[in-house]
Amino acid sequence: MGRFFVLFLCVQSVFLGGCNSREKPTAETAKINLPRRTSRTLFEERLLGLVRESELLARDVSSKKAAPLEARMRLNELEKSWTEFAAEHPDNIEAQILYGKFLRSARFDEAAYKVFLKVDKKNPNFAVVKQQLSTYEAEQKDFKSSYLHIKEAVSLEPGSAVYLAQLGELLFKAGAYLVKSGEISKESRDVEMQDAFKRASELESESFDFLARYAQSFYDVSSPDWEAALSVWKRAETLAPFGFEKDEARLHVAKISIALGDLDGAKSALREIKAENYLKERASLEALLEKKKSEILNSQNLSE
Repeated sequence: MGRFFVLFLCVQSVFLGGCNSREKPTAETAKINLPRRTSRTLFEERLLGLVRESELLARDVSSKKAAPLEARMRLNELEKSWTEFAAEHPDNIEAQILYGKFLRSARFDEAAYKVFLKVDKKNPNFAVVKQQLSTYEAEQKDFKSSYLHIKEAVSLEPGSAVYLAQLGELLFKAGAYLVKSGEISKESRDVEMQDAFKRASELESESFDFLARYAQSFYDVSSPDWEAALSVWKRAETLAPFGFEKDEARLHVAKISIALGDLDGAKSALREIKAENYLKERASLEALLEKKKSEILNSQNLSE
């Protein structure tokens, strides 16, 4: 079904912020508050109708209620309606942003990018537009533009964990390019990346996903603070909602504890690991732990 079948798996969150998923939140979840029915204008009624049609198509496709041919036809009609609506309201920023989001959801990526560029030219103060531009530019490997736009998004909405996490991910994936091109130094890349992940985890303080990504970032820098990393992974273990995620955190606690010489702490963490997928890694760390113990014992014997 090609580009027409993005399936809008969370299109309700794209427009109304209502996705019931455990996936990390994205900037697509920006919410629009429509007035009560009694006070809605014709413009608002049409906008809400388009939103509802998008939601309905998403549900029907994800539940397989709509057959492929039917879904294709409905999406074509929806795209036509959105395009007409946006053309009738070229100066309405809200309409243009939602139109761009619809195009993005339907994988009309280049068309969506052009819409967001126009919006940004008219009003450069929308963080979500900066984020959308950055996302597309990163996909096109225009990392310099992507970096500038996501930084602007963070500047406009410093309280958004989503934008901060995206900045961190961009620096993780494209940091080498940005360093080579002279945009940033290796040291500043490391500091800015970790700071972005840390701030995101602080803003979403009860989110395992944000905290785990911050914890993982200690492996991604040249001079990690392993004491801090250990503390973060221990907190991640307490936040993990599932046993296998707790075991993943325990593996990191054990690995870092061994590196820091806290063999008892490593042993305690390894003892708790039960998930079958991690038993091989647990055994490997247990072997390393025994090796470290033997080295310490031999060193003590030699000093006597």
